Amino acid sequence: MADVSLGSLVEQVKALSRKEKLHLREVLDGDLMDVSQVTPIDALDTELVKAGLMHEIPLSSSDSESYYDYKPVRISGKPVSQIIIEERR
Repeated sequence: MADVSLGSLVEQVKALSRKEKLHLREVLDGDLMDVSQVTPIDALDTELVKAGLMHEIPLSSSDSESYYDYKPVRISGKPVSQIIIEERR
């Protein structure tokens, strides 16, 4: 890259309109996608965007640690399902 720092590049991207940002994303996604590594889900998302059924490709969560580190919140009292059953009677 020439004399452009990442910080100034990010600031320039923030100044773009939504339409320009979407176009930039399409260009970057096309540049980053290697045809041999395209998953069926990625291909489906791309086709849905082209067909106009989706506005943009959702970001995938590659951080699977957040799923494994999940700790449910402990509460006291009756389970919510039991309360719902009792209220419906």
